[in-house]
Amino acid sequence: MMRVKLIHMWLDYFTGCTDVPIGYPMRHALQKDHYKIKLNNEHVRKEMVYEKFDYNIIPPVAENNPFANQLVNEIWPFLRNLWRSRGGFEAEILFNPEIDLKEFGTQYGPAQFYATYKFKITDEGQWDADFDIKFEQVDNPLDDREYPPEGRKGAFYAQDYSRWQSNTVKRARKLAKPTWSSDEGRSGQDFADLLDEEAYLNETIDFSFHTQFKGSGDWSNHEKYQVDVSNEKRDAMPEKEADSGTAVKSSISLDSIQKLPSRKRDVIIT
Repeated sequence: MMRVKLIHMWLDYFTGCTDVPIGYPMRHALQKDHYKIKLNNEHVRKEMVYEKFDYNIIPPVAENNPFANQLVNEIWPFLRNLWRSRGGFEAEILFNPEIDLKEFGTQYGPAQFYATYKFKITDEGQWDADFDIKFEQVDNPLDDREYPPEGRKGAFYAQDYSRWQSNTVKRARKLAKPTWSSDEGRSGQDFADLLDEEAYLNETIDFSFHTQFKGSGDWSNHEKYQVDVSNEKRDAMPEKEADSGTAVKSSISLDSIQKLPSRKRDVIIT
């Protein structure tokens, strides 16, 4: 959900800034309730080049919680690249169940994430950050099973979509899991193993954490991270080649296509 929200915010600041107009499902409530961003100069537009940058700015917050250590740094790509493209700004970005469930629903889970990001950066790249981030792992409210030992209710819920039969699913299954049956997906034993993993995770894993971060930095040396991109055509992916079908030997001009005369239908009047 965090990434979905951030990409919508990112696109909000590209509207009217591109040679080719962009279209996306606008979420007007985001600017009203979820974030406030004030650009230093509304007219700044910068072309972005590829770069290789380490976004692990906040050090690990929990030794045995890789989820937390990743989540605390998820905000940085948005902040840095907004600055790279639109110049300095001041921002306050909010995450909490009240506003996020209202806007995005339960499709991304029960919204256990709370965060307030306060960030300010100059046009030159000097920044100050004040973050408060909390994640609460809760039992899935949409899981109507009983708690152990009678049932399996918990934060983790094993779901098996591998047996769906649409063409898209079949193709994805063939590419991602070539050892599985192309028609049936997971075997019975595979699904039993999945249920064992679900039980293990519910018994042993709790990703809950709460951390605060205050810091400052300087991104003025951004040229240091730029990466030259080859303008040579990349080879086709092997699976694309395998699924490309019969090659087209020659193209057909539209001008060469002749219209056939329309056929007159016999009309019988009784």
